[in-house]
Amino acid sequence: MAVLTTARAVMKDAATRKEVVKIQEHLRLLAKDFERFGKRMNGLSKHIRQAGAGMVTVLRDRGSTRQAGINSPRNARRGCGQRPVPAYP
Repeated sequence: MAVLTTARAVMKDAATRKEVVKIQEHLRLLAKDFERFGKRMNGLSKHIRQAGAGMVTVLRDRGSTRQAGINSPRNARRGCGQRPVPAYP
């Protein structure tokens, strides 16, 4: 009986080792996936920051252009810097 128990334990140990090798390979692949994911998230974060900075620049330029247009002498004649209301027939 002890020989059978030992034989079972040895076979079970061999099967367990095979499964451990498969699990380790999947963990290595998963680690590579997470590394790629991290790089992509860093790139996305960088692009979001750049886009945000670009939007601030665009909005700042639009604001200064609009302010310059309001303060121009041409608009001073219209009054309050507003566009004239179009007349409908």
